[in-house]
Order: sequence, then structure tokens, then C-alpha cells
Amino acid sequence: LLPEPKPEPKPEPKPEPKADIEVKKEPPKPEPPKPKEEPKKPEVKKPEVKKPPVVKKPPQDDALEKLKQAMLEDQPNLDSSAAPAGPPAMSAAQQGEIDKYGALLESIIKPRINNQLCGTGKPVLEYQIVLMPTGDLLGEPKLLSSSGIGACDEAVYRAIKLSSPLPKPPPSILQGSRELNLKFRPND
Repeated sequence: LLPEPKPEPKPEPKPEPKADIEVKKEPPKPEPPKPKEEPKKPEVKKPEVKKPPVVKKPPQDDALEKLKQAMLEDQPNLDSSAAPAGPPAMSAAQQGEIDKYGALLESIIKPRINNQLCGTGKPVLEYQIVLMPTGDLLGEPKLLSSSGIGACDEAVYRAIKLSSPLPKPPPSILQGSRELNLKFRPND
């Protein structure tokens, strides 16, 4: 019998050479410099303010003060009885004329509004404008109540600006405040 051949040991695989990759280490971050302590300033003592001595009023001033006080008590309190601050009271005829003029302005401005930007709902918005006697706008239209749709609010704003100059306001508007509040319903 022949002797069994010895199995040859398998050659060990050569390890693949590792790629030369340098791992860059971040240099240590320098610590932020400590704030320098400012030299302490000597405390400046404020000079004490001396109150002027109380000078007694001559008797005439006392009598004058009493008279003023008595007059104030006799007069009704003007602050509480006065009308609330705001536009002066107008007659019904004046208010009617202002409403009529406002409707005229709305009819001039409304055709210039891009309704497509206002969606399909029924948005309502209000702008305040200030008019010069010539009908020109004084300043920018001010949005008082939004429709909730920014593009719609902007479309009405542009329409107001494009409509200037507007027809001259009637004399009743020129006498009082030239501010007008205009309501718009672009989809009506």
C-alpha cells in the first residue's frame, strides 16, 4: 500500500495592503480669549441735590388758589360730559352726502379689482383713504379689516392706487375729516 500523500497546507493569503489614508485630526480649537477685566472706574459720587427751602406763600396767593378751586368745583366736569373723541357730529344730510360720495368712489374702484385673486367666496374688506381737495390720495390706503386672503387685499389696494385721482370730494367732506372708510365686496 502506498502511503497517503500528506495534504499540502494552503498558502496563507497575503493581506491586501491597506490604503494610505491619512486621518486628519482637527487642530484643537483655541479657547476664546477671556475678556479682559476693565479697570474699575472710581465711583463718582453725585452731589446731593439740595431742595430749596419751602417759602411760605403770601396770603394773596392762598386766596387766589381758593378762588380757583371754588371755580373748578362750580363748573361741570368738562372731561366727563364732553362727547367722545372722534369725528365731529354731522347732520344727517352731511352724512348722506358722504355716504353718496363713498358709493361713487367704490363704483369707480371696483372695476379695477382683479376678482380672480379673491377666490370664489364672498370676502369683505375695508380700507381707509385720506383725500386731498383735488381728489388725489394723501398717503397710502390703510387696510382696516382684511378679507383673510392676502392676494385679494393687495388687489383692492392696487385698484385704489390705480383709480387716483378720484373725483373731487364735496365741500362737506372738505370741512371735516377727509378720511373715508370704504368697504369692498369684490365678488358681489
